[in-house]
Amino acid sequence: RFTKYFPELNLFVGIDHINHQSGTSTDGINWSISDWDPLVFSTLEVLFMIYSSELNLFVALSADYKRSGQIITSTDGINWTKRYEGGDDDYIESITYSPELNLFVAGGKNSNMYTSTDGINWTKYQLTIFSQYSLPSIDSVMYYSELKLFVALGGGAIITSNDGINWTKVSNVSFRTMMLYYSELNLFIGLGKSEIYTSTNLKDWKSLIKINSLLTQILMQDDVLYVVGDVNLYSSTNDVKNQIDKLSENSDMNLSLKIGTNKFTLSYDEGYARAIVKYTNKYLGV
Repeated sequence: RFTKYFPELNLFVGIDHINHQSGTSTDGINWSISDWDPLVFSTLEVLFMIYSSELNLFVALSADYKRSGQIITSTDGINWTKRYEGGDDDYIESITYSPELNLFVAGGKNSNMYTSTDGINWTKYQLTIFSQYSLPSIDSVMYYSELKLFVALGGGAIITSNDGINWTKVSNVSFRTMMLYYSELNLFIGLGKSEIYTSTNLKDWKSLIKINSLLTQILMQDDVLYVVGDVNLYSSTNDVKNQIDKLSENSDMNLSLKIGTNKFTLSYDEGYARAIVKYTNKYLGV
């Protein structure tokens, strides 16, 4: 099951591949739902979704039980059409859109890239900047309008492109998740396994903070950086509190890990806590 909120539309879009349904909602409670034809979408699991306001088009990445890549589109978030269906080497992991170039760019398994100007007709090509004996997956593809630049992560490297087709390797890093670009400070922000890194040029990176957590997501809103991760807590309740206190003691400058709703939620039964790390813009560039 997959759900994403699009603030520019004030709209939630959800796809339930188990019950063969898709739907939209403006409040997350009341939904307009449509049933899919199970013969067409019986094994469809949505992994990623974006929206192009220029084309009024939702584009989603999905996979079947063989993990073969598929691309589907919708104009309303309810009725979907399959546009691309690949083979076993077409597991597609990330997609982005450039409004300036009117271009979708996606990346996936075996260094495969996919481009489209309308979201409907797709062209596949394979990156040549990696060794022919090593064709890593492209885990994340991003476009930064301020810089008119595509950036992708994969194979322990950062690669960039001005046109979404010709790519250059700029540095070797082990980021997997998407990076943020904070234009006010001309600062890129990336996540390692347990560290937050910053860079002004994508080549030289420095550690902003290291924490005993598996960092998984990153978000910037209202000049505050939010980083989400899982903290391993394989102990009793008392020991859990001690570990949280220790994490707080190790925090730096304006960094805060707090206990409370939507701040630091414990889950004793599952053996981990979900942590949200916060930085204000005042401390991001240090």
